[in-house]
Amino acid sequence: MNMDTQSQITTKKLNKVKALLPTGSMEKIADSLNISVSTVSNVFSGRNKKQVNDVLARALTIIEEDKKEKSELANKIELL
Repeated sequence: MNMDTQSQITTKKLNKVKALLPTGSMEKIADSLNISVSTVSNVFSGRNKKQVNDVLARALTIIEEDKKEKSELANKIELL
């Protein structure tokens, strides 16, 4: 994402991404990026735009991993 993309990311979109994150993701994002949970929270509230690209990239990865895990679990349950 470049600066133009950053300016297009609204607080509403950030809240949508945040709502899709599984429990504990804020800590996971902070740990993986070596930043504080407060910084991650500030990104999602729109108060920190400097790290939005990194935080969003990690958040989207976590969401995709969670979807995949849930799908695999659902498939296993179907096989029971």
